[in-house]
Amino acid sequence: MSELLIADKLTGERLHNIPESWLGARVVGWMFRETLGNWWIAAYLSDGKLKQAASRTDYAPSMLKQEFALRVLRHVNKQCNFGGVWLAGFLDKDYLEEFYLLWKDQDGDIRVPIEFPLPFETLLGWGLDSFCMQADEAHTVYAEWQRDMEYSKSQQIKRAQGERPDYRKDVIGFDEEDL
Repeated sequence: MSELLIADKLTGERLHNIPESWLGARVVGWMFRETLGNWWIAAYLSDGKLKQAASRTDYAPSMLKQEFALRVLRHVNKQCNFGGVWLAGFLDKDYLEEFYLLWKDQDGDIRVPIEFPLPFETLLGWGLDSFCMQADEAHTVYAEWQRDMEYSKSQQIKRAQGERPDYRKDVIGFDEEDL
């Protein structure tokens, strides 16, 4: 793990308020589901320190790709975090490293994955606000979907905090009282 302090020293600004234990929860499982190859992910902790993880200790994308991911990551967390936090990284898919962003909600659960299946050179040409536009669009779709689903409070599981569904009630659809 490497650390880098990035919090704004003049204002003491925090990029988010997600606890570190929630920030890393369930991320590795998601990464292994997405690719059989290598992966690298980075996130800023609420105090501005950088946290990184990878599929192997000897794997990391090039320094240029890491610096790019960290610039995008800082920008989207500062400009469009929607009360949660963004993580960024690269997935090694069929020998091509694909950039992605993951958004975790205020409860620490992964809600919005955005993959960018474009050549890295193309992404280098994008302005940072282009990533906020992509993030905003993806978050809007997620928010509309959530609103349309009209979940009950009992169906809203905070997995990053260790909550588990009550399958008898929430999945099967009956209570003990119904038996």
